Amino acid sequence: MGTAPQDLLNIYWLGRQIAWRYKLDAYDNEVLKRIQGSLATARREIQLKFEAQLLRTDWSASRAEEVLYALDELTQGVRLTLADQIGEAAGFAGQHSLAEHSDILSVGGAAVM
Repeated sequence: MGTAPQDLLNIYWLGRQIAWRYKLDAYDNEVLKRIQGSLATARREIQLKFEAQLLRTDWSASRAEEVLYALDELTQGVRLTLADQIGEAAGFAGQHSLAEHSDILSVGGAAVM
């Protein structure tokens, strides 16, 4: 007894979706490695600047506020960089996912939608 055409189509779709998810997971891992690298670099830079410019022994309430403000200034660049990296990754994944799923649903362009 053979397999029904719809069953074959469902198996094809499932296989393609699994393959795409695997590729997308590998991309996610690469993006996370880049983000972790950016964070590690930023942490080192912030720590060095903090130790060089902000670390003192006279801790008053006003000094604590100055340090918080300075740390906010130092981390602003990190936040912007991370937002850019995450936005770029999301755009790439979304664009390629749309194309991939269109290809999956059209059975590689064989089916007219």
